[in-house]
Amino acid sequence: MIDDKGKMWGKINPIDVLFFIFILSGIVAVGAKVMQPEAIQSAKKEVVYSLYNSAEYTFIVKRIKQGDIVKNKENGEIMGEVMSVELKPGKSITIKEDGTMRISTVPNKSSAVITLKTKANVKGAELEKGTVPLLIGSRVEIKGPSYLLETVINYVSFEK
Repeated sequence: MIDDKGKMWGKINPIDVLFFIFILSGIVAVGAKVMQPEAIQSAKKEVVYSLYNSAEYTFIVKRIKQGDIVKNKENGEIMGEVMSVELKPGKSITIKEDGTMRISTVPNKSSAVITLKTKANVKGAELEKGTVPLLIGSRVEIKGPSYLLETVINYVSFEK
């Protein structure tokens, strides 16, 4: 199979073939990265978004402070820095037997809108913070320095 000159079938050198494949794969990888459309390339942008919690014990939401670093409870990824916290009376929605809904205030509970600032991955029109898509309606369980809350993303803004 390999002759006295180190060639396979008397025509090609296997070392040269491996070197050629290595160089070609490097060129293809660099070309794919350079030619990738901008809409698909990931970039980090400054993002401001809000999390909403409808009814949590007031003593818990009062622990949330401006400057707190909030993490995703599920995996510990940093979700952002607290910019502001707006507290209102806690609300609960109940559905009556006739199908109508009733919103009522819950004693000793508060609703909170927590505004966070972070750098998120932007892929085209999509935003992600770690593994969490920053989409209105996404549920996120957050963990602060001394609190844990279940929230829903209710506002997202970033400069394009």
